Amino acid sequence: MEIGGFREHRGRAGAAAHEDPELGYRLHQAGLRIFYEPAALGYHYHIVSLENACQRSYMQGLNFDEFRQFTPTPEIAVAYHDLRWSTLGDHFRAWFGPGRRSLAPGDRNPLVALGRYLARRTVFNAVTVPLLWNRLFKRAERDARLETLMRPAF
Repeated sequence: MEIGGFREHRGRAGAAAHEDPELGYRLHQAGLRIFYEPAALGYHYHIVSLENACQRSYMQGLNFDEFRQFTPTPEIAVAYHDLRWSTLGDHFRAWFGPGRRSLAPGDRNPLVALGRYLARRTVFNAVTVPLLWNRLFKRAERDARLETLMRPAF
């Protein structure tokens, strides 16, 4: 209660303002120990269309710089897989600084992380998304067999 609950303020793009991790950051700064447990599961059911999911992701992207102002830790950009000129310094500080141990194992190695960034940019870009991925996801919304195949991967 001392640190407050969720921020009432919403980002410039609306409600998708990273409220959960920002509250977790403040709790951690106040001394709460937070542990990652890969076996822990939480189910949060929302029926979301492809268009709604894309819109929410877009809003989160627009709000990310503001979120980083509230959570000025270099490991945030690495954990969110946000590599661009403005976060390059954060990546180097996270990879080679004392906070490296708080990163997920796959994010600790700069070569592995850079390889993932490159693969992501190659597979998901301005050409492949409209020509391949949007069509595939829209079809999966109507085809139960395709949905079953795509769900574990995406």
